[in-house]
Amino acid sequence: MAFTLDSIENAKRIRAPRVILLGTSGIGKSEFAAGADDVVYLPVKGEEGIDALDVKTFPVINGFEDAMQAIGALYEGDHDYKTLVLDSASTFAPLVDAWAVMQEGVGSKSDLGGGWGRGMDTILGLWSAFMAGLDALRNDKNMTIIIIGHVTIRASRIPGNESFDQWSFDVDRKVGDALVRWSDCTLFMGRKVIVTKTDAGFGKKEKHGKDITDGTRYLFSQETPTHPGKSRGFFGDLPAEIALPRKNAWDAFMAEVAKAAG
Repeated sequence: MAFTLDSIENAKRIRAPRVILLGTSGIGKSEFAAGADDVVYLPVKGEEGIDALDVKTFPVINGFEDAMQAIGALYEGDHDYKTLVLDSASTFAPLVDAWAVMQEGVGSKSDLGGGWGRGMDTILGLWSAFMAGLDALRNDKNMTIIIIGHVTIRASRIPGNESFDQWSFDVDRKVGDALVRWSDCTLFMGRKVIVTKTDAGFGKKEKHGKDITDGTRYLFSQETPTHPGKSRGFFGDLPAEIALPRKNAWDAFMAEVAKAAG
């Protein structure tokens, strides 16, 4: 392409989104993603979230190369699928690590890249290749990408303040950071809970979590001290929290996306 003044164009456009969907086990992440348009799943070994769902799916992913072959098949073939769901990044991450170890012919993850803490360079390189494949599906096939992830509780700290607990992406921090940067929106699915204290006697208090929403699930689109979140572009105009109905939850989310896109 020739870079001339005539090659300048308006950059604003609406493209298929890249979504990271995080939440605790059993909250309904797989079911939520199944509501997207013309879905096909990449189910990873160890996940059972789609067993009860009437969705199209590739065979179970047992290794990094399986996932790349599936992406290649979607890119090269003619099909009507509009959404690809990886379920999940949390169980896919160890397969990426194992592929890196095998490719370099070393004994363990700590030996990658010659050791001395350089192993993540190799692993992040594989994740970059994976994300590039997903981007090809998005850019050339107009496919929405949804990556499901589990969460774990980790200590976090704002400089100048004491540490606090936060739900965090259950993958290596560098991998999680790379995926979140790549995404257009990172959503956290959960419920609203408050902590109450009761008298346990002898001057002690017992803490209890209480669901204050009668089981209603919410999508949180912004990061808070308790959970991750991210919204780029018009996704930044999404409500900070979206109440999800028991059925057609994806449609409720997309209705808010339509409003945000204007």
